[in-house]
Amino acid sequence: MVAGEVFPVNFVSLTFAIMLVVVFALHWAGRSRAWRNGVLLVASYIFYGFWDWRFCGLLFFTSTVDFLISGAISIETRVARRRWLLATNCAISLGILGVFKYYDFFVLSFERAALALGWTADLPLLQVVLPVGISFYTFQSLAYLIDVYRGHVTATRDYLGFLAYVSFFPQLVAGPIERAPSLLPQILGDRVFSGEAARNGLRQMLYGFFVKVAIADNLALFVEQIYGTPSAFNGAKLLFATVCFAFQIYWDFSGYSHIATGTAKLFGVQLMQNFRYPYLACDIRDFWRRWHISLSTWFRDYVYIPLGGSRGTFGKTLALLMTTFVISGLWHGASWNFVIWGVWHGGGMVGLLLWERRPGATRGAQAGWLRRGVGWVATMAFVLIGWVWFRCQDMGQASEVFSGIFCRFFEEETSGQFVRHRFGIVPLVFAAAAFVAEWARRGAAFPLDWLDRAGWPVWARWSLYATMIWVALFYRNPGADSFIYFQF
Repeated sequence: MVAGEVFPVNFVSLTFAIMLVVVFALHWAGRSRAWRNGVLLVASYIFYGFWDWRFCGLLFFTSTVDFLISGAISIETRVARRRWLLATNCAISLGILGVFKYYDFFVLSFERAALALGWTADLPLLQVVLPVGISFYTFQSLAYLIDVYRGHVTATRDYLGFLAYVSFFPQLVAGPIERAPSLLPQILGDRVFSGEAARNGLRQMLYGFFVKVAIADNLALFVEQIYGTPSAFNGAKLLFATVCFAFQIYWDFSGYSHIATGTAKLFGVQLMQNFRYPYLACDIRDFWRRWHISLSTWFRDYVYIPLGGSRGTFGKTLALLMTTFVISGLWHGASWNFVIWGVWHGGGMVGLLLWERRPGATRGAQAGWLRRGVGWVATMAFVLIGWVWFRCQDMGQASEVFSGIFCRFFEEETSGQFVRHRFGIVPLVFAAAAFVAEWARRGAAFPLDWLDRAGWPVWARWSLYATMIWVALFYRNPGADSFIYFQF
């Protein structure tokens, strides 16, 4: 069962808006750090408990274990003992994640492999619900423990503050995966209200709300119609659905990140930028520097580099790159589709490095505009192919989609199937407009951040805000409120 299919207090619900007003008022009503962190902690557990209150206990347990073991590591001087403590924490955290997320996957995979060899294996399945956000807060806590072990951050003795840090509700269930040196001092420090930061946060929330509700949720209708029965459509429509999904998942997830970052600003907290216009990348390495930045840098700093990445032979570097991307694919879900998706992107990175080692190769800004343009087209085609595996439920469905795109692109459809949307092509117009706006403001954190500096009169700015809210509400697709990355 996938987590997050129904989440009554998600970022685009009226419940969340009411909750946010109440929490904001209570947070700034008190002056002490303990009061404000207490408000954030209670609000975060209520927010998480709306999905399934039983998993609040799991969140509390893992947070407490992390707090206790990090404190033990910070005072321990024996190297072997410190390593044992870190290994114990990793075993507990990854063990819990593995049981909930991967146990059934590995059992079923083992049974299929055994059956192919003529053996019979009948192992028990857990069939448990996946706690929403468990991959995100597990990785954030692991990074904290590793940073304490490395001496990059001092273990805090503020138990209340640490619990608030792990469960900070704006980024609890889908990131960004924050680092302790950045977020923890903000949680433990004396936060000061800033009207400018709050206004900027509200604008960022509005932009995230708009691209999620008006664009991503409506593109989902195109995708669901075609991917639901891929054999009924020709390759042209399957490619169209794949392009729609590419922008659906981008604005769904980046929309969440914008709302999370904007919400955090209301409480005097600055989160990292999680997306930097990834569909403007000119090669696959640049794409991963722009897409889900908090996760890609996490794997770089806590998997790739510790394993020896960029050190040793070129062959070792390529092998570690592939290994890291396979693990990244598996992080996204317990399915062979995600593993293949990781292999695909790992292969792309390996191919890029091999290509750059050829004699006379040029890179990035050294290349001319024509070569960058060709690189952009190639990168988008490569990413689109990867999204097919990401979107499909299993390998069979992915095979149907690829067969349609590459073998029957212009084939006449005898089934009479065609694509409908209750709003016609309006969502596609919104998507094109948002893409142009992001291209024009590609150096900014988000396209609306320039309004204060643009010299617009107040009435013009508020007219734009009101129009965006009205459009999002009018074109809302009520059945698509959940965020895609809740399932990870």
